[in-house]
Amino acid sequence: MNLFELFFGKGEEKYISAIIFIFWIPSFLLIIALLYLRTYGVGIYVSLSFYIYLILLSILLIVFLKRKNISIFLVFLISLELLFGISPKALDIMNLVTIKTYLPKNNLNQFIFHPTLMGIPNPEFRSKKFNHSDNGIRINKNQFDANKPHIAIFGGSSAYDVGLSDQNTWISVLDEQIEDYSISNNGVPGYSIVEHLIQTTFYLDRAGTKPFCAIYYFGTNDIRNYGLKRIDDGYSDFHLLSQYGNLNVRYTPNTPSPVFNLILTYLGRNELPFPNINEEHYGSKNNEHFEIISSHLNSIISLNSGRDIKTVFIGQILNKKLIENSKESIDWLPFIEGKDVWNIQYEFNNKVMTFVKGKNALYFSPEIESFDETDFLDFAHFSEDGAKKFVSLIKDEVINSCN
Repeated sequence: MNLFELFFGKGEEKYISAIIFIFWIPSFLLIIALLYLRTYGVGIYVSLSFYIYLILLSILLIVFLKRKNISIFLVFLISLELLFGISPKALDIMNLVTIKTYLPKNNLNQFIFHPTLMGIPNPEFRSKKFNHSDNGIRINKNQFDANKPHIAIFGGSSAYDVGLSDQNTWISVLDEQIEDYSISNNGVPGYSIVEHLIQTTFYLDRAGTKPFCAIYYFGTNDIRNYGLKRIDDGYSDFHLLSQYGNLNVRYTPNTPSPVFNLILTYLGRNELPFPNINEEHYGSKNNEHFEIISSHLNSIISLNSGRDIKTVFIGQILNKKLIENSKESIDWLPFIEGKDVWNIQYEFNNKVMTFVKGKNALYFSPEIESFDETDFLDFAHFSEDGAKKFVSLIKDEVINSCN
């Protein structure tokens, strides 16, 4: 018996085993490459259990290489695990499509379920880039000082600043530059005027003290409803339900196997509903939508006024140049043509400005022409330079509006 037959077996089976081994080699090398990249911070969020699981499967395949049925099953399983584990991230990096990944996570969920806000920042979440306070808001570079007058800022992902680390968010930079106040970041990805109304009603003091001034930087998460025929006043038929997925607060299994996680997710019980929107829901008029928004704006102003809290609205800024050159729709705004997004946002900002006039609130917005594509990471979220520029343009207005 030669070495080849000793390793792969005899007869026809040795050729099948050899083919399986040839298929196994690139898979194993890919696993090793992924582990190597992890030492440089690539895929650090993925639990080590995923790699250990794949290595164990690879070892089992070699052990049972001469057992045709077992080895075929193992090579098929390894291929599936790599496919479901890696392809969603690869497709996202190539900007082809965004697919949910079922890789086991290394950290706690960044956001957790909340019965009225759908999801809030997880108070226990800690990472190199994102950290939350014990009260469940994003922290700034400077620790919140309860002895200073408190300015609370509310918004969506552009206030939370999903692309920047704690010390580089525009709210953190603003907090550093306005030393007389403590400024809290109450932004949460996806939050709209509905969530801001709930925050204003129940959670204004989440940072630890009651604010004397409440600032709202919002708009894009409201115009994502433009295009729906019937919009519930509380956004409960589409936007709020989509937040369960956006903030990833639905129960997701965290076993080492992406395939098993996928099966458990879709066959298992999940009590949080999904939005059910199709083409028959399209066709709203923007004016009808703004009637809902204006009612919520009025409620926010009234609530704050009754507590002697000043109300300030900042018109949201987007990456105008990128949007105007866009030939495709933006995933987050499914009912709007990509090239029309800034025009609708601009119209929205003007309506807020007009509505606020004569009421116990103030509105301002920096000039859009002050920004270029380098100030953004995508269509809406600031780069480090963009965050600093934004602060330089609003700092004096914030001081004057809150005083």
